[in-house]
Amino acid sequence: MPDVGVRCMNGRPGPSRGVRVLVERRLPLAWATGPVRPDVWLPALAPSASLRRLCPAAEVAFEEFAVRYARELEEPERRAQFLLLQSLAAEGPVVLLASTSPVSLSHASVLARRLRLPARTALAPEPEGGDPACWADRICPECGRIPDASTGATCRSCRAATAG
Repeated sequence: MPDVGVRCMNGRPGPSRGVRVLVERRLPLAWATGPVRPDVWLPALAPSASLRRLCPAAEVAFEEFAVRYARELEEPERRAQFLLLQSLAAEGPVVLLASTSPVSLSHASVLARRLRLPARTALAPEPEGGDPACWADRICPECGRIPDASTGATCRSCRAATAG
């Protein structure tokens, strides 16, 4: 699992433990005078302006923000920069720098979480969920299995009558 950290661009400098990657669309004002300077800048990994306006602390819950941001990461330019970031993380420690505070509610923490996933699932789409309808009425009262629809009104497993 890659060693990925998340820090605020405006935070106090600490020991550098890897490649510092700025994941903001614009260079923050703190870049010129700030204590933490990036080694790599990947502006396409910043959330869209419309998503950023939905700041997780304000209008949407953080998990909803994370789902929407994950969808944005599927866009070609963002996907290319995420793959570059993934290769950097595979080579050694990476520290993601964001100008958002607290960083635990930022897109950088979503990126860190995705980087820690196995490579083949890091960009996989979020699951839509299971079946929308309840199947409780289809369960056989005798054996607890869901009978095959082709068997009609009897359970194939135990031959009991079903509502089927």
